[in-house]
Amino acid sequence: MRIPEVRLRCGETEAVISASGASIRSLHRAGRPLLRGFPAGEHPPEATNITLAPWPNRVAGAAFTFGGEVHRLEVTEPERGHALHGLSPGTLFDLVATEEVARLRAVLGPRAGWPWAIEVGVTYRVRPWGVQAEIGARNLSDRPAPCALGAHPYLDPQGWPLDECVLHLGETRRLPLDARMIPRGHLEPGPGRSVVMRGRHYDDLLYHRDTSPEVRLVHSSGEGVLLRTSQRWMQLYTSPQRWLAVEPMTAPPDALNSHVDLSVLGPGETLSADYAVADVKEDA
Repeated sequence: MRIPEVRLRCGETEAVISASGASIRSLHRAGRPLLRGFPAGEHPPEATNITLAPWPNRVAGAAFTFGGEVHRLEVTEPERGHALHGLSPGTLFDLVATEEVARLRAVLGPRAGWPWAIEVGVTYRVRPWGVQAEIGARNLSDRPAPCALGAHPYLDPQGWPLDECVLHLGETRRLPLDARMIPRGHLEPGPGRSVVMRGRHYDDLLYHRDTSPEVRLVHSSGEGVLLRTSQRWMQLYTSPQRWLAVEPMTAPPDALNSHVDLSVLGPGETLSADYAVADVKEDA
């Protein structure tokens, strides 16, 4: 099956946008990578750089109650029995583009366990410094719908190995996850403002004190990558291949059950999210 994609350029920035999951297949500035890439014609492996909608992360047991009704979703994380990353993985979005802007659209649902139709639009704009992403959701149904949004970018510090970099997080707090990766307990102190990544493995949920968080992944040379967002929830995940995902979300994992920061959209109402990825050059 052919997966549509477009190539965007602005100055020294080049991005390839894939219709699969409204994802970024590659992002380079001055020939240096800023995001993990994947081959043309493939669906994004490990949710690489996809849009997460109409919920991010996990729904415990692939079931939730809303409006007094129990909804049972497809299990898409069979090892834990959860529904993972919403309905966008594997979905081919409609895609139109100019030289510097790509716009993607899909209607997610209704389907088994999800009786609502949610229109999701994603706009990517390449800038001289990187890429800016805007994500929007609209409830097309005639009744209220739960909704949360996110993204799953894997940061690439301009090709430098993760284990040679420092992760700068700013002021965060950590919400503990149980053995099934579902939030339990209360917010506690975060891992620190800066973390040496050598040998470090993450699968952690953080909440930023800053209303406009910025995360930087920087090599000792001063070269690296940063992610800015308006979302205060963020999942950090280190893949077995030593890629670091920094996942901004409007709500934490299992929000469809906990209702923490979950949005409820009336008919025609909308929810938005955003993030940007840029290169970093600091004094070594």
